[in-house]
Amino acid sequence: MIVLFLTHVVQFSLLAMLTVGYGIIWLFPVLFLIHDLEEIVGLKSWIERNGKVVGERFPRFAPMFRCYTTERMVKAVAEEFALCLLLTALASTGKLPMQLIWYGAFAAYTFHLVVHIVQSVVLRMYVPAVATSVLLLPISL
Repeated sequence: MIVLFLTHVVQFSLLAMLTVGYGIIWLFPVLFLIHDLEEIVGLKSWIERNGKVVGERFPRFAPMFRCYTTERMVKAVAEEFALCLLLTALASTGKLPMQLIWYGAFAAYTFHLVVHIVQSVVLRMYVPAVATSVLLLPISL
């Protein structure tokens, strides 16, 4: 009986989070774009300044720095943004399975913000997208 009650509480909580207003879920593509624009704008110059040092400290990431181009980054962000828009549109239909998939994508995005903050702490320097990560993480929780 307690398990059944807790299951209903969890289901209600998820529904409440996702259906407070369908407009709220449309913040996800906006937050995503703000964050990734900081990354697109700053990553190339950051790699030029810091790529060698970071590559020496973390050799596993050195190949990524050597093959980076802004064009590739823009393409990757465009693909992810299209997926973000699609998931948000599907979730806005009000169908619970679509809303749960959207919630999973938003949770992954939130984790991505945390990764940038951890990178900055480990490297003890600014990394592209850490500013928006710090600003957007409280909104995303």
